[in-house]
Amino acid sequence: MVDVFTDSAFSGAQLAVFPESEALDNGQMQLIARELNLSETVFISTCDQAQTFRLRIFSPLGQRNFSGHATIAAGLVLAWCWASMARLSYPRNTRK
Repeated sequence: MVDVFTDSAFSGAQLAVFPESEALDNGQMQLIARELNLSETVFISTCDQAQTFRLRIFSPLGQRNFSGHATIAAGLVLAWCWASMARLSYPRNTRK
């Protein structure tokens, strides 16, 4: 769950974002969006090109072509993922 357009938890526009959703089909994405019952649920999958992502945005009623706050939420989650990978990938200097 991601809150966008706010600087405090439990406010703003809440969305669900699922990175690495390549294994889900349209029907599964729609069922998840309906179950969560948020304005939008975003599914992120990687494309063939490096650092290119495909966003699939669903409301409880169906797929949407575009949503600004869903796109912002997806970008935020991708930034968090990259930051986490960078911390795990680079060894820290343990010498004093």
